[in-house]
Amino acid sequence: MDRLGIGFIRGLSPPDVVTAIQHAEAMGFESAWIAEGHGGDHFALLSAAATATSRIALGTAVTSVYVRSAPTIAMAAATVDALSQGRFRLGVGSSHRVQVVDEHGLAYSQPVAQVRETIEIARRIWTDSTATYDGPRIPIAGFDLWFETHRPTFRSTWAPSTRRCSSSPAASRTG
Repeated sequence: MDRLGIGFIRGLSPPDVVTAIQHAEAMGFESAWIAEGHGGDHFALLSAAATATSRIALGTAVTSVYVRSAPTIAMAAATVDALSQGRFRLGVGSSHRVQVVDEHGLAYSQPVAQVRETIEIARRIWTDSTATYDGPRIPIAGFDLWFETHRPTFRSTWAPSTRRCSSSPAASRTG
């Protein structure tokens, strides 16, 4: 099967998601993607799948740049990438107002800028294992990742304005 992936949004328990990803790998699927939402922490699920599989690419579809901080996203992505030996793909996006404001109690404004700055901070952390960033939206005084990693960013969204972030230098492959 060339370039056929499987996605998980809801309905399965965390152990069942990992088992389904193992079956997808055995059937020849190229990738497995887990949405962020109410079905469990997708970075934890992808970490479990990484240790239970050996070939299938694993990705977030997508992680919200509002409900997780930029360094937390970079650190979680680096962890899953290390556990999967380079099979991880990071999808980032702004999510939507209902999830961010109503369900998490956070402010939601300037989603394109939030995505762009998050990608830039993650890229710095992956490249240098540290980041200081004085952006208009996200100031980071100094974050150190305690292990070496290099990851590309795969930005995923429906909105044309945030799709343009993937062509920015911040979204290019690092390392």
